[in-house]
Order: sequence, then C-alpha cells, then structure tokens
Amino acid sequence: MQLSVVGTPQDLSHPDFFTTHPPQFTDSFILLIKAVMMFGRVTDFNVRGNLRTTSSAPKIQNPFYLNGFKELDTLVCTDFLANLPPLYKHNFGLTEAPDGTVDTDLYMVHVIPHA
Repeated sequence: MQLSVVGTPQDLSHPDFFTTHPPQFTDSFILLIKAVMMFGRVTDFNVRGNLRTTSSAPKIQNPFYLNGFKELDTLVCTDFLANLPPLYKHNFGLTEAPDGTVDTDLYMVHVIPHA
C-alpha cells in the first residue's frame, strides 16, 4: 500500500506563503507562526550581512544596498500585515468579552513586524 501526502495551500516553499492566508487553514496561531518565520528571515539577513559590526560599514555593506533588502523590507513593513484576512487585520487581539480576554497570538502577529 502506497501512502501519498497531499500538499497544503500553506506550503513553506510557496512564494506567497507570507501573504496568502486561506480562511479554512488560518487562525491566529498559524499567523503567529508565519510572523515568527518572517522575523527569522530578517535575523538571517542581518547575520548574513554582518550588520552588527561596530566598525563603520562601507556602502556595499549598507543594508539598504544589499541584495534582497528591498523585497524583505516590503514583505515585513507592508505586504504581511496588509494581506491579513479581515477578521485578523483589524483585530489586535483584544476582544469585547467582559473579562477582557486577549488573544496573545494575534497581538504578537501585529507586533512582530515592527520589531
């Protein structure tokens, strides 16, 4: 018997992974995972560019001029939050419940891109 695994629409290798959020496969926790992974890409970019050096960086090492900076900057600053589903885009994790429940996952989804 051969077992096959059907691909999911949230495939990590998909180029629109951070901007496409199918409603039937999306909740605040999934969005948090995506935000953390996006933050990881920023960290990798910083490490690869050796941007934490204390010496003054030459123009070629300036992050604004490094390959991939513009695309990553647009993803983090604009595309990720702009493409959140409406249910999550305008809700920052606070509910109108009397007990003041906070969806910490959703709150962090909105905070991480600003880190």
